[in-house]
Amino acid sequence: MLNSTSTQKKNLLVQVPATFITVTLMILLPFLVHFIPLTGKTPLGARLLPIFYAPLAAVFLSHPLVSVASGLIAPYLNYLLTGQPTLAIAPALSVELVIFSATLVSLNHKKQTHFWAAPAAFGLARLGSGLVTYLMGSFSLGAWLAGLGNAWPGLIILILIHTWFTRRVGSSHG
Repeated sequence: MLNSTSTQKKNLLVQVPATFITVTLMILLPFLVHFIPLTGKTPLGARLLPIFYAPLAAVFLSHPLVSVASGLIAPYLNYLLTGQPTLAIAPALSVELVIFSATLVSLNHKKQTHFWAAPAAFGLARLGSGLVTYLMGSFSLGAWLAGLGNAWPGLIILILIHTWFTRRVGSSHG
């Protein structure tokens, strides 16, 4: 019994730095992407989705809650440290990241680690963020659809990252 409790405490302690690293990457990657010169009206972050890379990796490399907790925290820390996303967008982005992470955790747990898992999780996440913006009174179907359409390069990147982790790490929570 003592061994089991000790193992649980160890696992919990390991999750603190894992969450710190995940959140740090969720701040750093979008920040670095914004240094790439903008071509067109759509911000590069909305196209490449860099804030989603670290929670995707965390699904495979750490406790399932690391990814979900990081999704709750990162948009607000990003706002405090960089001013982006705006405070008006942070709740919807947080919901998006939590749904994205929870969906991937669930699929990974069920060993449904197909190439379509990341885009499916993103699609569900966009539905959730659409609902949040609707409830906040700031939903625009045109903007929501444009955001979904602009994200295709990021979806390809998410598929590549997910496929790499699936092949290298496999389902780590099943």
